Amino acid sequence: MGYLNLSRLAWRFITIRRSAGAVSAIASVSVVGIAVAVAAIICVLSVFNGFKDILTQRSDTMLADIEILPTRSKTLNSDSLLPVVRDIKGVSLATDVVSDKALAIYNSAEAPVTLYAADLNTLRRMTAIDSIIEQPGRFPSDIIGFEEAPQAIIAVGTAGKLGYYPALDREESSEPIYLFTPKRVGAINPDNPMASFITDSVRVTGIYRSEDEKFDNNTIILSPEVVRPLFMYDDSQATSIIVKAQPGTDIGRLARTVSDNLKKLPHSDNLTVRTREQMQQTTYRMVNIEKWVTFLLLSFMLLIASFNIISTMTMFVLDKQHSIRTLRAIGLTRRDIGRLFGLQSLYVTAVGTLVGLLLGLLLSLGQQHFGWITMGGGGEGLPNVPYPVRVLAADFPAVIVPIALIAIVTALITAAFARSRCAQTRQ
Repeated sequence: MGYLNLSRLAWRFITIRRSAGAVSAIASVSVVGIAVAVAAIICVLSVFNGFKDILTQRSDTMLADIEILPTRSKTLNSDSLLPVVRDIKGVSLATDVVSDKALAIYNSAEAPVTLYAADLNTLRRMTAIDSIIEQPGRFPSDIIGFEEAPQAIIAVGTAGKLGYYPALDREESSEPIYLFTPKRVGAINPDNPMASFITDSVRVTGIYRSEDEKFDNNTIILSPEVVRPLFMYDDSQATSIIVKAQPGTDIGRLARTVSDNLKKLPHSDNLTVRTREQMQQTTYRMVNIEKWVTFLLLSFMLLIASFNIISTMTMFVLDKQHSIRTLRAIGLTRRDIGRLFGLQSLYVTAVGTLVGLLLGLLLSLGQQHFGWITMGGGGEGLPNVPYPVRVLAADFPAVIVPIALIAIVTALITAAFARSRCAQTRQ
């Protein structure tokens, strides 16, 4: 008998009303088991996609699209690199960054900090830093004529370590933050240790909170004109160059283009080009590992559900002993009957899979747009935060492939059992 006729007969065996109510109930449970497992996998993968989006949004706040770093030395020559980078097609903005460690002192408190210096107006255009500045909420370049000390914004972690809590109605604190860095050259004078340090002070115009530990822990953001003298750098020295891509530009492709262009320059082997995702490589890798480990654990649910299908089809074969005799009498071979019940097993798995995919898709899209389930709220007076969800089409093949393998294995087992029953029936 041809596959088309066998397929029709297999579907009819599944859909007709059966006398054995227990077999029907068990078959329904098998379909539900597959559907629930598939829906759970789709929902979990979508939740991990949502958490990855949150990480991306947080990195968008402070990180540029592309970063160029020196590989072997501590600094690079920005005067020779910036013109080349800015002329590359797809680059919207590029500026140099000077960043290094220092000691900050405010009143009687002191803390090690990271000074992060870039052209402040360019930094505002490259990142979303304006949106995360809290009290008193002013960006340094917005305040004109305040020349008693250079201006800076500090991370919420830095403010906590230094005990810096400005009044909400004041734009600058009465006391500046003093910065100390050791001189890079020269010997230490034991009679006057302070002569071995370069010092400066800054006035804080705002505190920011980016929800990114790298920037929130101990960072002070200010202009390069203040930082370069502290580290004894000249105007061409920088610790990195950050790049903002034009809207719609493929970041990975642009990074490769930047790298190819820089290879034409002298000492290009001292340069490394990284995308934003590569800057957060450890975090993204952790999320991806958790995502796919969870996927593997849920796949065991599918495997267990497949055992239900095997037991269901075994009972179905036993229930159809009379029909098997009839089919053998009209000329069906053992192979045909094995294929018949194997196709039934495939149909049961397929129905469960389709129902699960549809259910998982509807639940994920519903959560994505309506935020039905929340994470418990963000504190007094704050609304509950919904679980982040994003449905990706690429997740569906990852779910379908293991299901297809399980369906093939269960169909082969069912077919083999049906063929064995044919032999016993004939005897």
